[in-house]
Amino acid sequence: MDDWHDRVLALLDGSGDARRAAFDPNPVVRAHAAGMPLPDRVVERLADDPAACGRARVAARPGLDAALMSTLAHDRDARVRRVLAARTDLDADTLRTLGADLDARVLEAAGFPERARLIRMLPVEPDAPDARKGFGWRR
Repeated sequence: MDDWHDRVLALLDGSGDARRAAFDPNPVVRAHAAGMPLPDRVVERLADDPAACGRARVAARPGLDAALMSTLAHDRDARVRRVLAARTDLDADTLRTLGADLDARVLEAAGFPERARLIRMLPVEPDAPDARKGFGWRR
């Protein structure tokens, strides 16, 4: 059995190694590590974590650089984009990307309430842009 609980508690009380935890097989441990002081290259690696909870934790990090903000603004999981959109230090390019999102909660968090309202007027939220690939949409 994976005892991730003890590893997370060790991180939180300062006795755990955040750098080592950033590569832990358990996503909960990696996500907690992602919120701790780490070298930039480790944070970049966590921004590409297979688990959304890890990428979201990176999106919430203070002082996140513009390149990582841009990467996370294109994340496939709306939950990650919502965390990023809630930041108050987004640059213009990241805001522009988030302003084109199709998730109403991302739009609301990024400061686009009118766009969010238009999405909410639909009977269901639209599919992500990738959902239409291969269907042969034409203009």
